[in-house]
Amino acid sequence: MLSSFHRSHSCARETQACSQCDQSRGNFRRPSRLRNAGASAWRSAVGAFALLVMAALVSALPLQAQKGAPEPKAMRGRMENAVTEMGRDTRMRKMSQQEQRDLVDFVAGNMLFVGFHEMGHALIGELRLPVLGREEDAADAFATLAMLQEDTEFSVNVLVQAARGWFLTDRRDRKLGEMLSFYDEHGLDQQRAYEIVCLMVGSNAEDFKGLADWVQMPQTRQKTCRVDYSKAKYAWETVLNTYVRPSNQAKSKIDTAYEPGSGNLDTYYRSFRAIKFLETLSEHTSDRYLLPRPIALVLRNCGDSNAWWDADTLKVTLCYEMADDFVDLFKGYREKTGSQKKMQMNLLVGQNVKRIRLAHKMSMASLATETGLPEAWVTRMEHGLENATVDQLQKLALALKVETATLFAQSSNNKVASVDTKARARR
Repeated sequence: MLSSFHRSHSCARETQACSQCDQSRGNFRRPSRLRNAGASAWRSAVGAFALLVMAALVSALPLQAQKGAPEPKAMRGRMENAVTEMGRDTRMRKMSQQEQRDLVDFVAGNMLFVGFHEMGHALIGELRLPVLGREEDAADAFATLAMLQEDTEFSVNVLVQAARGWFLTDRRDRKLGEMLSFYDEHGLDQQRAYEIVCLMVGSNAEDFKGLADWVQMPQTRQKTCRVDYSKAKYAWETVLNTYVRPSNQAKSKIDTAYEPGSGNLDTYYRSFRAIKFLETLSEHTSDRYLLPRPIALVLRNCGDSNAWWDADTLKVTLCYEMADDFVDLFKGYREKTGSQKKMQMNLLVGQNVKRIRLAHKMSMASLATETGLPEAWVTRMEHGLENATVDQLQKLALALKVETATLFAQSSNNKVASVDTKARARR
């Protein structure tokens, strides 16, 4: 069952004092409990809207007019390899190639966030770092800051997918009638999602304000997110400063191992190897920090959906079952196409422009050149973050060789209505 990945890795360890820095951490997610059927109607409304927005933004990557470096060709190639590997799973065969790519983005993004979260626990334990507040919150902050530090389209997508994952988890819990665990060491699902977005907009309001607006984060909160980000960044930089690796010293030793998966789980064994999942985690940490002892990262069958840092074995373990749960989460609870009818018009136009542009095999830069509009504006428009004027819409329609009305089509199956350029000129 999906709820299985809320179980604790070790009940005995969960009862140890939180002040013990070398303790093995429990699982990544909070445990599930049955929920009162009459609870929190407002959670459903806000969660559904946020999910819709996350889906729209994710479908329009790269996100916004970022200053981050574009995704390296090598990474794009590895992600395509992962799509190929996962496409061999019988559950994926009825999915379109785009749906498979979205699924790989979702699973890889969420698993990477889990991996960096557990690496945060490893650093806290191995370096005996002080933690003010809950360690789970600190580990989430470490994962978010690590991705923001990478400053690439891919790393930003990891954060968006992670936030999306928490919104979907909240949706699943509500549909399964599970109760909110206010006493748990982990934050609530929506809180964890919004904290990711908060640190993002706090790091760069210009780049991520659109994302925060779309998930209905109030302006007053967005302003204070700058303080949240500054404090989280300062805290982590301060405690890690002593352990930053000088360029003339050898990298920390972090071993990686992919154990073959059994049955359908072997799909994840092949897919994660294809994208060099563990190498991404290990290189980030070994390049930056001096660890007192070698540690290891392992992907394997666990018999349960889980992930944890174990101080006794000096090992971060991530389970193929967790990736499988993310697949089920995506397939069972993701945003449905029919909800596009509720989208605001600028978001609908942006999606249609992107769809038609890709159908013409036109790059975003080419579309910007053809229309005479700034590429940054075109990027934001495709994410639904710009209100296009009549003149701008006409330029877009002309460049895409469609009628302007096509840009407002609600149906996800509408075809690109090509228009002969000469006939358009005569009109």
